[in-house]
Amino acid sequence: MFENLSDEEVMQNIQELQRENPTDDRIRGYFDEIYRRYYQRAYNLARFYGLDRYDAEDIVQDAFLKLLLHGDQFRSQHSFQVWFMRIVFNTIRDKYREKKRHKYQDIDEMSETLEGKKQNFLETFHFRDEIQRIINRIPEKMRMVIILRVYGEMEFAEIADVLHISVRQVHNRLKKAMELLKQYGKEG
Repeated sequence: MFENLSDEEVMQNIQELQRENPTDDRIRGYFDEIYRRYYQRAYNLARFYGLDRYDAEDIVQDAFLKLLLHGDQFRSQHSFQVWFMRIVFNTIRDKYREKKRHKYQDIDEMSETLEGKKQNFLETFHFRDEIQRIINRIPEKMRMVIILRVYGEMEFAEIADVLHISVRQVHNRLKKAMELLKQYGKEG
């Protein structure tokens, strides 16, 4: 039923149903479809932006809640993916601002690290940590582009829309980010 609908058509149906009858059970079906299509992409974006899995899950839930509460602001002549990923991106930024105010280390995360002393686990953890460390060294403007492109699976024009920059700037930032990744990777 939903597979043949574009994201924009699904959102239009949600908007129409919310206007007619906000308690209509069909809204959930459409919303579940959007959730199915975008959960993993939003989660990956949050994770690769440097958030731990609990914060990433919180971000995704907050973004979908904002979608549900403010879905009436979506305009069908725009790309849903760009509109929603902007919500996710802004929610990630809000989380970082909050984390700066409240610096702490998650006890569960510490215990998981201490319990998993297998060599394979440590190698995987070190590799992932090293990639994250290198990505975090890149200036934020360039980091946003690379994360949206690689982990958000977005096209250049979509990234330009999310960041309110030109497609040419997206290309330039991505090129510079890749150069920095190579440089930082060689430095270790």
